[in-house]
Amino acid sequence: MDTDMHIITLDKRKHEFLLEQKRKDVFTQEPIRAGDRVIACGGMGGDCDSVYLADSWSAQGYKCSNCNEVGLTLSEIVQKPQVYFKEPVILDFRVNPKKIIPGEPVLVSWKVDKAEAILLNEVVVSGETQINDRPLRPTKYVLKARNSKGWAKERVEEVRLATIRARLFIEPEVVVAGQPTHLRWEIENATRASLDNGLGAIKELESGRMKISPRKDTHYTLTASNGFEEVQASAYVRLPEVSIIHFSAEHDTVTSGSSEILSWQTQNSERVEISGIGEVTETSIEYSVNETNDFQLELTAYGLYGEKVSKRSLTLKVARIESLEVEQYGSATQRQYRLTWQSHYLENLKLDHGVGEVSGRSETIPSSDEEIAYTLIGETQFGQKVSRSLTLRPAQIHLFEAFPIYAFIGMKGKLQWDVSNAQRLEIDKGIGVVSGNEHSFIFSEQHARLTLTAYGEINVATHMFELKIARPPSIVLVKVPTPAVEMKLSIPTVSVKTDLLDTGLKIASRPIPQFKRDSHGLYAKLPEVKGFKNSIALELGKLNPLDEFVTKKFEVWKLLTEKMKEKILNHIYNGKKHQQSQ
Repeated sequence: MDTDMHIITLDKRKHEFLLEQKRKDVFTQEPIRAGDRVIACGGMGGDCDSVYLADSWSAQGYKCSNCNEVGLTLSEIVQKPQVYFKEPVILDFRVNPKKIIPGEPVLVSWKVDKAEAILLNEVVVSGETQINDRPLRPTKYVLKARNSKGWAKERVEEVRLATIRARLFIEPEVVVAGQPTHLRWEIENATRASLDNGLGAIKELESGRMKISPRKDTHYTLTASNGFEEVQASAYVRLPEVSIIHFSAEHDTVTSGSSEILSWQTQNSERVEISGIGEVTETSIEYSVNETNDFQLELTAYGLYGEKVSKRSLTLKVARIESLEVEQYGSATQRQYRLTWQSHYLENLKLDHGVGEVSGRSETIPSSDEEIAYTLIGETQFGQKVSRSLTLRPAQIHLFEAFPIYAFIGMKGKLQWDVSNAQRLEIDKGIGVVSGNEHSFIFSEQHARLTLTAYGEINVATHMFELKIARPPSIVLVKVPTPAVEMKLSIPTVSVKTDLLDTGLKIASRPIPQFKRDSHGLYAKLPEVKGFKNSIALELGKLNPLDEFVTKKFEVWKLLTEKMKEKILNHIYNGKKHQQSQ
């Protein structure tokens, strides 16, 4: 049998058609390659077409397992066209597994009937029934088969990337700032993963844990990826909440100048501050109330490192008498007075000086010419007393007079006064409201009697003053010669007419004496007259020089010195008093 065996050594070029078919030993299923020594079965009249490795043919006893014929071999393998009457059929095509992690092995297998050529993703795989692949991304596998009759209906299988799953845990989730806790994770179907907040990549892709020591509430994110998609998982670690359980005062209504006990209780705080006071280390303090109006205190509790903060406000009401004032009403002749006040958070209000308990916001009081102090007293619901005093000072007129005390009608004068504690001053006879301590006016007959009224906080004071007023003297015309030059001239004769001539005062006209000349010009002395005897100088100025007398009226009163005026007035007044006494 050995001598009848035809052993063929496969040549790459000569037997290309056979090698393209990627045949396998029928018995051992080992791949047949170029250079192999093979036996080609010649059974079925040479149509068997089975190929064996030489050793496998001997091991089978030189019998073909396909045609069952023994010892028939071909001396050469010749490509023969195969006649097909139908298109090929893809009997089976599958991939396993269908969901993978990138790089994970995948087995692609198929079974085809009556095919001259088989293509997988356009690559010829004739003679093969499966391949191993390691796709790195989602992959579609397309299997095609053809023969001389045509193409088989192609089959498609897909390999998808397995869904990534990631979970992140913090154990425990609440931790004191700076104390350790643990991050723990579970990951599926990912090729890489990382944590944020500076923790970076993690090596244990399936599961693992890591110790952390957060100083504030922190959100951690785990990112897992397969190179094409990624998923995230989050976990939150938080510090214990800082809380203020209570913040209170011994009394919610206080008084200015009193002391109050403030107390508080906090939870999970490292530091406590109170507005206006600063940091406090105990759970209560004694607070001195200096405020005069309602006020708020704010307590702030800080957690470790100041990351957690809680605040609470406390409002304290200040019991007080905000104002105590006197109010005037009614006419000037029927003036009335009442005390008015504004109080807060007080009850049982009382006024002294026999008034007793009061209600509302005002109380009528009597006028007084003496200084008086009223005190209003009230108390809080906790028995704390609050008081406010008001001192009322009456108006007082110490002096009211005129200057000069003797005057002619039409003269300018002054009224002077000295008044204390007056809110307003009035003088009658048309003068009206005045201020300061003096008032200038022109003497007239209606001013013979004046009244000063001073309005005080709690009274009205008046003072009357009688003026000594007379009519001014009238001056008789004086004839003088026209001087040739500017000169000083003494009045040679003068007559004074007043309402008081019946007193016996009389200044009679007298002839003008001969003018005398000196270094100052012409002059003449007035003869001594009862009441005055002073020489009076009159400035004439330059007159038109005519050889005739000029008649001119002189108001002698305006030319008199103040001292001489006073003499005349005293003389007139004393003469009137003398006449009345007779």
